[in-house]
Formats: sequence, C-alpha cells, structure tokens
Amino acid sequence: MKELNLTIDLCLRIGEMLLSNGAGAADVTATMRAVAQHLGLRRHSDIDVTFTQVSMSYQYDAAEPTLVMIRQVAQRTIDYDDLTNVDHLVRDLLAASSTSTWPAPGWPPSSRSRRPPGDG
Repeated sequence: MKELNLTIDLCLRIGEMLLSNGAGAADVTATMRAVAQHLGLRRHSDIDVTFTQVSMSYQYDAAEPTLVMIRQVAQRTIDYDDLTNVDHLVRDLLAASSTSTWPAPGWPPSSRSRRPPGDG
C-alpha cells in the first residue's frame, strides 16, 4: 500500500508541476498515465485534470475502496526551466527500469526556488 501511495503521489506531483507551469490538460494526463503505467499501475487507474487540480484514483482490489488522491494547483505561471526539468526527469524515469529508486535526488525540480503548493 505504501508503494501505491508513493507512486500516485509522484504522478500527482509531476502533473501538478506540469499544469502549474502551463502544460495542457491532455499532456498532463498522458504524462501521468505513462509514469503510472511504467511504475506498475497498468489498469484500474483514473486521472482527472482540471484548471485548478489534478487527481488520480486507483482500485487495486474490487473488494476494497478506491484510493483517491488530489493535488491543488495554486498558481499558474509559465516557467520553461521547470517544464524542461520535469520533462528530463520523466524521460529518465521512463528509460530506467521499474526497480530503480524514484523519485530521483533533486525532485521536485523547482524545490530550490519554491515549494510546491500544499507542501508546507
């Protein structure tokens, strides 16, 4: 269950960074889905992206309740450095084996400049 929470949290943080830096909802959804599938969430996941939030749900067992996690996007400013850093991180993640340790050191990419909304 802990790995499931961490996987969904990583997908949501990636989605939040992309959406808050100007990426479109379709791109955010596709990126989150690619990361989730790479990390083992191949079926039964649902991703929803609106102008102000990203959410992801996953039902790992039909007899158990669905896990739903949501992250709010507090501000929307275009930062091409952040978008580039997230893109590189996602490419590295998808190129790595699923047994690698993620998130990588330095995540989130903008942690040196500002904290993502909801982190403190």
